[in-house]
Amino acid sequence: MKVEDFYRYIAPELPGVPSELMRQAVMLTANNFCVDTQVLDMISDPIQLQPGQADYDMDPMSGAMTVTIKSVWTANRELRPVTMSELFRLLPNWQSATNSEPSFYNMVKGFGILTVYPTPSEPVSAQLTFHAVYAPQQTGSILPDVLFDRYFDAIAAGSKARLMIQPGQTWSNPQQAVIYNQVYDAAVNGARGDVLHNRVPGSVRVRPIRFGG
Repeated sequence: MKVEDFYRYIAPELPGVPSELMRQAVMLTANNFCVDTQVLDMISDPIQLQPGQADYDMDPMSGAMTVTIKSVWTANRELRPVTMSELFRLLPNWQSATNSEPSFYNMVKGFGILTVYPTPSEPVSAQLTFHAVYAPQQTGSILPDVLFDRYFDAIAAGSKARLMIQPGQTWSNPQQAVIYNQVYDAAVNGARGDVLHNRVPGSVRVRPIRFGG
């Protein structure tokens, strides 16, 4: 969907606000919402590992940026996420190490570039699947439909709060901005709960902590 689809729900309460400022507000709010809640996620199609190739583009959603990777696996195992310091300890020869199937991964070369260790070598028959989190690009103008269909109230409220808090404008309204920001924060907390439950009914069980002896 186009970012302009949000404007008619925002503009009536913001007299005189330029369309470019509305675009910025909606895209920044949508980006922050997705980063904070991780609602915009995707499980990739299997990627064929290639001998001698350690880096793989993650093919992000159109108009989106990669936020983080939740998990990576092959048919035989789930790969372990590692920092470079951990990798030095677990695989000291990581720069030259090869294997038919990797065991570790990170994004040290940049968001959207998945690097696996050891580097795949012949014979390579494994395929790689990843579960990643995305967010709309702040400079863009396209939003995934799900953000309008399921999180419209949150993004509209956050966008209006962001604009109303600007001082000295015809659309300034600090008091109303506080209210809309509360609506946005409540929606963020609700969306985090949805993600925590994998979007299915259930409860999160916390292991009880013993006190005393």
